[in-house]
Amino acid sequence: MHELSIKLGISISVVEKFIDLLEKTFVIFSLSAFNSNSRNEIRKSRKFYFYDNGIRNAVISNFSAPENWNDMGSLWENFCITERMTMNCLKPGNINMSFWRTYDGAEIDLAEEADGQLTATASILQG
Repeated sequence: MHELSIKLGISISVVEKFIDLLEKTFVIFSLSAFNSNSRNEIRKSRKFYFYDNGIRNAVISNFSAPENWNDMGSLWENFCITERMTMNCLKPGNINMSFWRTYDGAEIDLAEEADGQLTATASILQG
């Protein structure tokens, strides 16, 4: 929220209101950070994803050809997370999705917890 506040030149409370509105209207969704109580883990951050990458492109006015995209990794991550979320909605039971990141930058893009089992996908962005 702080980073968006600075980039947009608006208060954190206004950013929070916009994020809340976008989540309630199903434009974006967020994943919370997974927490195993380690001192070197980031606990309170969230990552935001668009349900539809086309909406995301419209928001940033980027309709160039894919070979001109400088954010292909972010788009691919968004796509994979959204597709996984869709697939999980079709399964019985509750699947908690999160991400994991340490203060020194190590990251797991997706951690899923279901029925006491934890699975993780280390960087979707790596080939």
